[in-house]
Amino acid sequence: MIVPLPHQQKLPLKGQEVAKRNFEQALRAKKLSQAMILYGPKGIGKATAAFSFAKQLLMQQNAPSPGSQYIQQLNALVYNLAHPDLLYIAPQRDEEKKTKKMEITVEDVRQIKQFLSLTPSISLWKVVIIDSTNDLNRSASNALLKVLEEPPPFSIFFLITQNLGQVLPTIRSRCHKMAFAKLDPVLIRELLSSINPESSEQIQEEIITLADGSIGKALAILNENILETQQHITNFLERSGSKDYISIQKFLENHPSSFIAITDMLLAWMHQQALMIIKENKYKQNNTSDSHDILNLICLSNAYQECVQFITSSLLLNLDQKQSLISLFTLVENALSLTKTQEKLITNERS
Repeated sequence: MIVPLPHQQKLPLKGQEVAKRNFEQALRAKKLSQAMILYGPKGIGKATAAFSFAKQLLMQQNAPSPGSQYIQQLNALVYNLAHPDLLYIAPQRDEEKKTKKMEITVEDVRQIKQFLSLTPSISLWKVVIIDSTNDLNRSASNALLKVLEEPPPFSIFFLITQNLGQVLPTIRSRCHKMAFAKLDPVLIRELLSSINPESSEQIQEEIITLADGSIGKALAILNENILETQQHITNFLERSGSKDYISIQKFLENHPSSFIAITDMLLAWMHQQALMIIKENKYKQNNTSDSHDILNLICLSNAYQECVQFITSSLLLNLDQKQSLISLFTLVENALSLTKTQEKLITNERS
């Protein structure tokens, strides 16, 4: 199964009714901001919404019915990113390394100035979608700021971000903010059933749990058969000291695009372990937490932060993914081993 890109998405935008309603009300009232930041977790429909909003802007006034030839032509132009009044900027693919670059450069942003130097060709607006601002390097962010300071009156910007706090304050201040929330599990189940009706109810439930409100993550898990290796990863993490990296390496060789999905699963497992410790201590008498549990939480927290930093660096620097995964699992394994060592010391002290 091939997961469609945001501009190739044929399913209607679902689960983000508040953002959709606010946009359409502003559009009808002719009070639309020229720059909007769509923010929220990854894979919940921000880019899909941006293209949906863009299509509404690119329609001529008094456009024909949705099934008309005009609408079909518009959808085809957007699907192929061939509309002359639409510019989509995202990290480009590195053809030499056969991987996706992890940043948007100043050269990419300079396309905007050239794009906006001409008036709209067949629409009333020229629309720019940046996916995402978190991928902008410093020079690119500064170049974007200059464009946003004096945008042409016919221009509309949709800036997509997973972390609003990472966007330059000077850019944030020039944009209207649109919050996007995690999707309801019921909706994700409905979308999964419509996309892949052959998948069993049990598999869907496992995917929904791992997806954590993200249809994008759910589709990635389904598309890349991540569930095939989930048990291997869980067994490895619960069997600290085994150093059984073979299954993970083999899986990545067959699914080279699964690095982010596997690292997400690793972080989710650590998060779940921390929640279990907190839940167990919540019901202890006199609200007294076990010293070992506190040390466990500290070790897990430190390891989690180190993993996030390592994953970010690995993606930015395009490091070898197989070796990066080995380093990540070694890091977690060392944290788990440390907690076991501390548990023995505490037990010896008490005895």
